[in-house]
Amino acid sequence: MQHLHTFSFKYKPVKKILLLFTFLFSQYLHSQVTDTVFIDNIYNKGWQYIYSNPDSATWFFEKAKKESENRKYFTGIVIYHNYNAALQIALSQNQKAFEYYDKAISIARDNNLITDLGLTYIKKGILFQLSGEYAQAAECYLIAASLLKTNMDRKKIIGLYKNIISTLNNLQQQNQSLQNVLPALKNDNTGEKEIVSILSQAKTNETSLDFPDQTTLSEITGGDIYVIFGGAKFPIADFYVLSNYSNYRSIRKIPDGMLSKISDIPREGTILRQPNDGKKVYLVKDKMRHLIENPKVLEFFGGWDALCTVPEYTLEQIPDAGDTVTLQNVSTTFNFKQEYEVLIDTLKTTLVQNTWLLGEVGKKLKAKNNKLQNRKTLLWTSLIGIIALLSIGFLLVRNFRQKQKLHLQSLKALKAEDELKGEMELEKERTRIASDMHDDLGAGLTRIKFIAENISEKTNDAALQLDIIKLKTSSIELVENMAEIIWAMNEKNNSLEDLVFYLRSYAVDYCTENGLICEFTLPENIPLKIIGGQVRRNVFLILKESLHNIVKHAGAKKVTINFQADEKLSLIIADDGSGYEKNSEQNGNGLLNMEQRSKVLKGKFSITNNSGTVIHFEMLV
Repeated sequence: MQHLHTFSFKYKPVKKILLLFTFLFSQYLHSQVTDTVFIDNIYNKGWQYIYSNPDSATWFFEKAKKESENRKYFTGIVIYHNYNAALQIALSQNQKAFEYYDKAISIARDNNLITDLGLTYIKKGILFQLSGEYAQAAECYLIAASLLKTNMDRKKIIGLYKNIISTLNNLQQQNQSLQNVLPALKNDNTGEKEIVSILSQAKTNETSLDFPDQTTLSEITGGDIYVIFGGAKFPIADFYVLSNYSNYRSIRKIPDGMLSKISDIPREGTILRQPNDGKKVYLVKDKMRHLIENPKVLEFFGGWDALCTVPEYTLEQIPDAGDTVTLQNVSTTFNFKQEYEVLIDTLKTTLVQNTWLLGEVGKKLKAKNNKLQNRKTLLWTSLIGIIALLSIGFLLVRNFRQKQKLHLQSLKALKAEDELKGEMELEKERTRIASDMHDDLGAGLTRIKFIAENISEKTNDAALQLDIIKLKTSSIELVENMAEIIWAMNEKNNSLEDLVFYLRSYAVDYCTENGLICEFTLPENIPLKIIGGQVRRNVFLILKESLHNIVKHAGAKKVTINFQADEKLSLIIADDGSGYEKNSEQNGNGLLNMEQRSKVLKGKFSITNNSGTVIHFEMLV
């Protein structure tokens, strides 16, 4: 009795402790489930924006990651990297997507998250498959198959099964291409283009045209868009339906005519449903669809997560078997376990074969490249020898031509020197003539002027007075003309600055004498350039003739003269008179003289109307 009493005494506290522990543990489990649902909801919100608004998707993913880290929910951290990889794929950044998958794999392995690790390998394998790297995809799928073995992983295994079939078909096609190229590599005459052509031969049978589920396809030249499920194509009615699977940017373009080679009936074991058909689910077997109504039967094939939801009204392309799959006939309808194990073994064998073939092709290519390299070395050696001989010949020819060129340059320099000496002597002679004209003709004309004035004072004959005035006027004009000629011929006036100031002085004096307002614009900085006598005289006469025409014919009140000099010498003379008439008789020889002087100087001459007459002369200096 004592022992019983003691036991009862001890049992009551233990019972209370056990009840308290059970309560706390259940609260902990409830909290864990609640946290998981909360974080998954955040990820799902971000997933909705992965195509339409990547920035919003990133914001939700970061928030979910932070919550996962705070709660030490490592599965949530793995999901974060998987979702970010999907976002990078949507942005066509596949390399970054691989980096996120590798981080997810590392976290899942460190925390012994077997199911998450297997699921991540499936996702990485799908990306390899989309990138055309089928061997790497097969390796990922085999790792995933070794990890996902429990009944809880059954839904994931169903999806893996479908991807393995697609990868296996592509890998077998690649092995066939490698086997075809091996005989060609033995032939030394086979070129690189022929090898590439064999390796990239178009796939010809339906099994080689498998694409991962939910791939959207369209031919290069456009046309209808299709979505792939179970290796079969289903038409997409419009862009609204397309948004259920991807966006317009992710449509894969394939060569024209290839769509016709993709089957309309999915592979064996594919589970299908369409939104407009209630909750009816169908299994594909023997190229027909069999109805599944019992959820337990559906669980046998992977449950609702294993379903392929095809566009509305597209299941009609698959013949209806008119029967129902039940628990009694499910194994005979489709033995998934047996099919899956056979598929895994086949993939392993195909991958080993692929590795061996790649090694053999690599060896052959290396040997072929070595032969080509030896040929190239011999060819380059010959080419270098030929180039060396040609270079020596070229140098000899160039040396001879340079000597000829130097000789010609010397002759040109001597000729230029002689011409310069001739011009200097000519300028000196002109200066001497100008000096003689000033001393002799100038003095004589001045004397004629004074004699005419004396005769005019001594006679009262009106007729004689008129002749004397004409004589006086002519002598004055001759003195002025002679002064102009002397200025142009004198080498002391050969600078551009001398020309500019002489033109301004003449223009201002002439306009003032004839009652005109004159505005003369000069360049701020006059270049230091030598201007020959012929140029000085012709430029001056163009200005003189222009002013003479303005006074005589234009009826103007103001003259504007713009003189500019840099690489070109520009003279613009404008008045506010009656304007210029092209065929007018008043033009006389003045215009022709100015045009002729412009040609002599190899310049340009124009005359236009713009509220008066504008004369523009331009030449290189």
